[in-house]
Amino acid sequence: MEKGVAIKKNRALIIFGAVVLVFGVLTYALSKMRSVEINPDNFSGVRLAILDGEKLKASAKCFKAHEAVAKMFADVLSKMREMENQMKADYDTIKRNTRLSQSQKNKEIGKIETKWGTISTKYNAKIQAIRNLELNLTEKIQQELLSVVEAVAKEAKISAVINKGNREMISVFYASPSVDITEVVIKKLDEALPEIDIRRLTKNGR
Repeated sequence: MEKGVAIKKNRALIIFGAVVLVFGVLTYALSKMRSVEINPDNFSGVRLAILDGEKLKASAKCFKAHEAVAKMFADVLSKMREMENQMKADYDTIKRNTRLSQSQKNKEIGKIETKWGTISTKYNAKIQAIRNLELNLTEKIQQELLSVVEAVAKEAKISAVINKGNREMISVFYASPSVDITEVVIKKLDEALPEIDIRRLTKNGR
């Protein structure tokens, strides 16, 4: 009799332990699922701000540096075209010179081509240096701009700052991690479109 009671108790404990284990597993799984679901509470107090990129670029002092670089680039191109036109004029003069034999003309033309090659190398190096300068300038301004926008947004408790008016700039200057729905979109997209059959797409066109 006592033995039967003990067996029943052991079974009850085993069942209870299994239930606790399953409950724990389900709780963990649900918590992981919630981590990639949208939490509406995160969006209840969302505040958006607009930054006029066109006005920013036209008014902020740091962007004036782009104008200086653009002038440097224009000056180099102007000088290069001037030298090119001079070379062409010299070339035409030699071709029309009836006093020179063909071998003499070829020799003079060769000198012009050599000179032009040296000039081209020199000015192309200058152009590349200016392009690198422009890239460095753009990177410096963007880094500082994003830092300033983030600081202003956090101080004003703004969730996201969106660009308007200038397509050359990034579309969103700042976004709080709390309103980032990237992981949710990835999960939903993977569910909706887990894979694409390239061969079928090629045949059907969709």
